[in-house]
Amino acid sequence: MSIDGILGGWESRVEPWQPGTKPRPGLLQSWHASRAPFVRVVGVEVLRISDAIAPDALAVLRERGIPTGPILINVPRGCIEVLVPLGSSEAWPPLPRTRCVPTALMRCPAPDITRDSGRWREGRTWAPPPGAGPETTSAAALAEIVPEAQRRAEIRRLVADGPTGRARRRHPREGQQS
Repeated sequence: MSIDGILGGWESRVEPWQPGTKPRPGLLQSWHASRAPFVRVVGVEVLRISDAIAPDALAVLRERGIPTGPILINVPRGCIEVLVPLGSSEAWPPLPRTRCVPTALMRCPAPDITRDSGRWREGRTWAPPPGAGPETTSAAALAEIVPEAQRRAEIRRLVADGPTGRARRRHPREGQQS
């Protein structure tokens, strides 16, 4: 099926962008104007991991020394978007808080808009950016680490909730001396 059969309307007219290749003039112009335009990502697929487990997923990737391709921190969507190889969506297991999509529209900041630089565009920043390493992250490695990230996130939630099952809130007068 062609991309036009999947996307319709304005989405079908969005400029394509393939990480690792020279961007088209329109995309470069948007980046130079400090915008994060919508792009149709091609040549890769996108794995979206919910903010609920994203910090833990990134920590496990680092701990295990798994090389990562570009990862977009996307605050408005409430996720990170990890670029994975073509065909990953067909094999992606049904893991909660994740979704692997074969065609993706993304607001794409310039590669120099990174978490390390402290800069953001349209609520997004790269960590790491395109061109800083491999073009994609292994979907198989991600499928292995996501359950561990989910366990860690659940443990953090349980610790925060305490023994009553609810997050402990301090009484406004707690800690004050009479």
